[in-house]
Amino acid sequence: MLKSSFKKIPGGSLLLTALLTGILAATGVYAAFASVYQPAQVVVAARNVEPLKKIGPGDVKVITISRRDLHPRALTQLGQAIGAYTRMPLVEGEMLFPEKLVRDPGQAVEAYGTMKPDETLITLKSSQVNWPDVLRDGDFVSALAVYPDRVEEVATHARVVHNSKPLPILGELQSAREAEARPTSEITLLLNREEAKKILMATISAKLVYLLPQSPEKVAAR
Repeated sequence: MLKSSFKKIPGGSLLLTALLTGILAATGVYAAFASVYQPAQVVVAARNVEPLKKIGPGDVKVITISRRDLHPRALTQLGQAIGAYTRMPLVEGEMLFPEKLVRDPGQAVEAYGTMKPDETLITLKSSQVNWPDVLRDGDFVSALAVYPDRVEEVATHARVVHNSKPLPILGELQSAREAEARPTSEITLLLNREEAKKILMATISAKLVYLLPQSPEKVAAR
């Protein structure tokens, strides 16, 4: 009678079970990742761009990001940006929005026509400062920086040029996961150069920075 040439490996069934479990676990991780990460294209500044400049092919580029990080108003095609003029400075890597560009250079110049010599524009992200959703373009705000040992007003009077944070839907309560999935918002302020420096420094050194809307009475008193 012929005997099998294969020898039974001690614990072989356990090894096979462990191997199959590992394969299934890896498959599950990949499936979970694929369901969360959905690629999307977005137009960003390829380098720092000065205001009132006509955008050329070398000023912008398309990158791929997760769809959950794509702002609904962000530009997704180079043709939407090339040939337009910048309303405000663009920082390398930032997403482009229609509000930051204009096709008519005369409109771009008009946007800067009311700026005083000692004023500047700064764009801040929601990861740097906090502000209420209800702020609208044209509103005025002050800025408070919270340090471990004090609270300091770092800006007394700044005008909101653009707020990209979407207004919340009435009656809607966002879960923690939905809040995390919310794209990073930006706010652009027109203010005194010295106070602009203070805000930017506070975003680095302070624990928190808040933008607080000013009352109409305080704005009228200036």
